[in-house]
Amino acid sequence: MKLPVWHRGKNLPLVDRHIEAIRRVITHHTELKGYELMIETTLLQKLASAADRDGVQQLVVGAVVQHGANILLLQRPADDFMGSIWELPSGKVDPGEPLDQALIREVKEETGLDVAAIRDYLGEFDYQSGGGKKSRQLNFTADVTSSEPVQLTEHDAYTWTSLAEEPPVTDAVKEVLRRYRVS
Repeated sequence: MKLPVWHRGKNLPLVDRHIEAIRRVITHHTELKGYELMIETTLLQKLASAADRDGVQQLVVGAVVQHGANILLLQRPADDFMGSIWELPSGKVDPGEPLDQALIREVKEETGLDVAAIRDYLGEFDYQSGGGKKSRQLNFTADVTSSEPVQLTEHDAYTWTSLAEEPPVTDAVKEVLRRYRVS
């Protein structure tokens, strides 16, 4: 799906709309739609502002989902951008969508799992998307209500991988998982 950088002729950059959405959440909600928000909304606002300042064109959110001593990894389709790599459940933030809501939606869309809580911010990494956009993936820990069944809609496979092993992921995701281990 291609996301516009400008919205409804108001000339608001994509990330500015995210900031406004986060401000609405800060103003009107302390708990959102049945899940526990453990991440400070001011942090979410700072992350969106930093991305805007850095010229990021597409925000992406990623989740480290743990079950016992294992974490959930998804394998991208072979014919997709970065085909066959293993990655965290992750995806694009829609225009005007708060970061926490995007994380909940993406975990649900990609795995069928429901997020119960968003706990820790694990850092970010930048990359160029398949469409050439400067993208930034913001990574968080997410608790789910149940670890099964995993229902894939966009990936070829999933695995619950032990953190004691070296996971088959990119160096950027390895760094996120290193931070997760020490958090």
